Amino acid sequence: MGTFVSCFVEYRTRCHRVLSIYAKNIFTCLILLVITDNVSGTTAVIVTTKTAVILGADSAEIQAEIEPRTGKVHISRTRVCKITTVRNTAFAFSGTAYDKAAMLDVERIVKEVLSTESNLPRAAEAAAKRIEGPLLLALVLMHDKLTGAQFAKAVGTTKSVLSVGIARFDNGAPTFTSAEFIVENDAKGAPASIKYVIRTYGPNNYSIMGQQEAVTKLINAGGFWSNDQAADLRRIIDIEIHDVPELVGPPIDILSLDSKGHHWLPPYGECDQQH
Repeated sequence: MGTFVSCFVEYRTRCHRVLSIYAKNIFTCLILLVITDNVSGTTAVIVTTKTAVILGADSAEIQAEIEPRTGKVHISRTRVCKITTVRNTAFAFSGTAYDKAAMLDVERIVKEVLSTESNLPRAAEAAAKRIEGPLLLALVLMHDKLTGAQFAKAVGTTKSVLSVGIARFDNGAPTFTSAEFIVENDAKGAPASIKYVIRTYGPNNYSIMGQQEAVTKLINAGGFWSNDQAADLRRIIDIEIHDVPELVGPPIDILSLDSKGHHWLPPYGECDQQH
């Protein structure tokens, strides 16, 4: 489905620099309960047609709570909306999107950027620059507090630790821009730096963020896409729910953006409860 234009930007921040910048927050971690909400195991999809851009996402959220006195870790699962609308724009995300101690809040950052920047590639770039430092700190804190198995579950099994897709139907044309964040580890396997890749897509294109191994095999085999893109998105996410139910979960949300505005498509999911 079409081609994309990509812009590669690499950001390397050594842990000691990040830890120095966020020393106050680390101290807070030592005396308070650390609550880290991770949605890394999820699946989000954006598809553009000639007349609309459609976003879909599951609702699973993995939450890790760490007791600083005992070091005991509680990992639970809940549900969260992963598609947000801002006027004529919408965005979806998959990955480590919130960490109170690291001051990481992807939804808030993207909403703030979109309130002042209308150009999607520039908005994605601005948001990525604000996200990368707190994201690295969140990963460092989790790596220090969790076991290897717990850390893997918290950040997910995909190459990207966070993906954000921003979409709009603008001047008669659907478009979206994605920012994909990839962590680089040091020799001991600890998070050491973050790099991000920004891609912009035009009509008749798609991007799958997060868990996608099972559905990618089906798409590559051919004959996957139908004339109902909303149904295709729902099918993509449902396939991943059945493939990795411990990481991806219902309900599924689907949002369409076209010349008439944005529309939540039935059957409604978690986002319909919040909008």
